[in-house]
Amino acid sequence: MKKLMLTAAVLFAASTIANAQLFVGGNLGLGSYSINKQEVTGGTQTITVNPIKVLDFTIAPRIGFGLNEKMAVGVDLCYEMNNNNYPDDYDGMNETAHKRSKTNFGAGLFFRYYALQIGQFSLFAEASAGLKMGSVKEEYRIDNVTRTVDNPKTTEIFAGIVPGISYKMNEKWQFDAYLGLCELRFVNSTSKLEKGGYTYTNTNNNFDLGINQHSSGKVLTLGVVYNF
Repeated sequence: MKKLMLTAAVLFAASTIANAQLFVGGNLGLGSYSINKQEVTGGTQTITVNPIKVLDFTIAPRIGFGLNEKMAVGVDLCYEMNNNNYPDDYDGMNETAHKRSKTNFGAGLFFRYYALQIGQFSLFAEASAGLKMGSVKEEYRIDNVTRTVDNPKTTEIFAGIVPGISYKMNEKWQFDAYLGLCELRFVNSTSKLEKGGYTYTNTNNNFDLGINQHSSGKVLTLGVVYNF
């Protein structure tokens, strides 16, 4: 009996996927900005402290299957890069060429449910879960000697749900907008550093709603989908 039920479940899943509509999509982000620019005024003199120059890059492709008009499932991939270039003598150590680079790789699964359709627009909720791994490389130069800093490697296990709006241009192309302001997200993050024969491990559990340092941190994320 159990074998019969298992066989029926496998056949049902296979037939569902066989009739599903394949689609690919994702989002691409690139940002360049400056932070911590300061001006110090004393008497008649004003000194400007150069800011930290930041470069952010994100690419997140996905592949999925539309099971029917209401539901879709699929796989997400993600690569994130964040580069910080500090001005000379940023922290009083007389250093130059101070750079900090962080990279993350991730993968996960998603499930989308379309709750309401009005013309070409649709409201949806998307649940996702996955794993993200990252590392930080930091180096600086003091008196023409380049030094590197040992930084912990991080692992994140995440799960969340976010609402969104999609706009269907035609039968092939669709644009998505994720409302990060209303995102509900759980993140378990672990950082590990091996130094001097010791292993230092820190673990944090964060349950977040909306924009803050642990969630995606974006009010709005845009994506594009192509349906085959």
